[in-house]
Amino acid sequence: MMREFEIERQFQIKIDVIKANKGIYYLKTNKGERCLKKINYGPQKLLFVYGAKGI
Repeated sequence: MMREFEIERQFQIKIDVIKANKGIYYLKTNKGERCLKKINYGPQKLLFVYGAKGI
């Protein structure tokens, strides 16, 4: 898992609570609730998956 301060720096947020559950991290931050998931593939596949979901 990324260290908390790395997440705060990268996403420009302040984390109040972080909970891990099945590879997903639920965060309560100064900008509301967030959900992060670490992926093990590159940007091209991420864009493909994102596009395939129709979001």
